[in-house]
Amino acid sequence: LLIMILVSVLSPKELNWRDSFTSSEKLPYGCRVLYENLSDLFPQSEIYRSNQSMYLELADSSLRDHTILLIDRDVGIDDYSFENLERYVASGEDCFISSQVMSGSLLALLDSFDISYSRWSYVTLDSADRAQWSPLRSINAPDYSLNQIIVRGDTLGPYPINYQWSFSEFDLTYASDSVEVLGMTQDTHVNFIRLPYGEGMFYLHSQPEAFTNYHILRNDSRDYAAHALSYLPDKDIYWDGYKELSVQQSGSRLRVILSDPHLRVAWYLILFGIGMYVLSFIKREQKMIPILRPYNNESLDYTRTVGSTYFQYGRPDLILRKRVQYFRDLLSRKYYIRDVRFTEAEAHILHTKTGYDENSILRLFSILRNLEARHSISDGQLLAATRNINKFYRHI
Repeated sequence: LLIMILVSVLSPKELNWRDSFTSSEKLPYGCRVLYENLSDLFPQSEIYRSNQSMYLELADSSLRDHTILLIDRDVGIDDYSFENLERYVASGEDCFISSQVMSGSLLALLDSFDISYSRWSYVTLDSADRAQWSPLRSINAPDYSLNQIIVRGDTLGPYPINYQWSFSEFDLTYASDSVEVLGMTQDTHVNFIRLPYGEGMFYLHSQPEAFTNYHILRNDSRDYAAHALSYLPDKDIYWDGYKELSVQQSGSRLRVILSDPHLRVAWYLILFGIGMYVLSFIKREQKMIPILRPYNNESLDYTRTVGSTYFQYGRPDLILRKRVQYFRDLLSRKYYIRDVRFTEAEAHILHTKTGYDENSILRLFSILRNLEARHSISDGQLLAATRNINKFYRHI
């Protein structure tokens, strides 16, 4: 078990190519490198990372002179937040959005400028060669015409891009007064535009992978992100961290522990220690044998107490009545002879059912019948009746 844990912990992990675009992730498609270097790209600006929703942030009138930076596969701006965003940009601010998925309010914004957003196919020179990349360039900066970018495939990790989204339905030969083209692919598909909105600007970019760790750390593509962001004015930067926070909270409860190598090793050691403890004490241990004390005959003590009570009163007739009552109850429950009057016929029936000597039954019945008729009896008469009753009990 220890060897298995060590192999699992120390073996190289497969690279995780999932989409992240968060400021804290070191994954290839995280934006940690970009976020940590924003202060170098904008040395005169402060980087503000918000942990509350954009709707609440933009509703706060204290947010001024900030360029909003939104980078994700799908920025997912709801209609209410986008209304606040439009008012914010119209007041003279700027917003940079790099998203492959543009829907809802973003599409409505593009429609207002008669711009279409569609997917186009890109055929690489050799689809089997992973060194083939989909190049990006800026028409306003010919020095950056060799900048290239690569995107993640469905199953194979990095491979040449075979489709991409682009802006179309406007003239690309020059920058018009309403729409300015800032970048396009080598096949002249526009992927970066600037839209004036009120007194501010919207910067729309369709390839967010360009700003991830994987491409910024590559020598042949690192300059593209810096060049694209160089179009932004020198203002404070607003980084939306609310969506990142919700993604982190929606993960596993052990996400924080398992995401850090040291905490992950500590967690495995704890599990290993618990397993060793269970294996060490898995055998059954003998419990202490309790001391069992003999039971007291409480019924006998009760009988003695009651008997001594009646004896002190000097009323043996009361004791006889109790004995006779219990005797009748026994005959009724066990032999179904009810309301016994101690007659000869009842004695014969009892003899038939019990097999007890009929003369002994007649003698017992005679004693009980005579004593019941008396108002008082002696101790000797009580003793004689009790002796005959007990004799009958021993037989049955």
